Amino acid sequence: MALLKDFKYVAMYLRISQEKKSENFETLSNHRRLLTDFANKNGYSYKAYEEVLSGGASELEQRPQLQKLLNELEQFDAILVVELSRLSRNGLISETVLQFCKDYDKPIITPDKIYDLANNDNDVLTFRFGSLIASQEHALIGKRSKYNKIQMARAGFHISGSAPFGYVRNSTTKKLEINEEEAKTVRYIFTLHSQGLGSFKIREMLNAEGYKSSTGRPFNLPSIKRIIQNPVYKGWTVFTDRKK
Repeated sequence: MALLKDFKYVAMYLRISQEKKSENFETLSNHRRLLTDFANKNGYSYKAYEEVLSGGASELEQRPQLQKLLNELEQFDAILVVELSRLSRNGLISETVLQFCKDYDKPIITPDKIYDLANNDNDVLTFRFGSLIASQEHALIGKRSKYNKIQMARAGFHISGSAPFGYVRNSTTKKLEINEEEAKTVRYIFTLHSQGLGSFKIREMLNAEGYKSSTGRPFNLPSIKRIIQNPVYKGWTVFTDRKK
């Protein structure tokens, strides 16, 4: 059985999730301090891999630092994390991490325990069970977040991205308000569209007459199409359910 003193060079992995309101950059800093102190106390040298995730990040390709760590795993004696759930709350990613640890015979170290995933079946079971619980927690958080956003949209709050051209988001009411200067351009676009003109012709006319987009630049074709197709201009409040 490996002891803490048996390791010399570890991969320190740090992750926080922006979808958890309780987690922020201070959380990341606290975790970094905890693991750094732990590494120094045990005489480890280390390389840190840090990432802040937004959304589910349900595929390894969306976790570049974890992916990089796994690709470089052979050079380390172990992976050091605050807790197992920091590696992943997704079952597929957890199994990938587990397989890498088995293949390269690299344990996972937390401040409380060493998990020997290559040689100890009980540790493997603990890892998988923890991954299952974390995955379930992640799913519940996602459902709550989606439900809350749907209710906010039904109440007329703007919750999806930046305000569309012609509107500003009131930070107090969280609702869209008309930007009268930009709204003149939006009304003109829909007037031209109602006359049977397409996006290409509308763009040409706007730019020829000196109209500017929200960035202060001439309009491009995709921006005209987005305005014409955006249901917000019909008076709808929209919650976009992001799907792959």
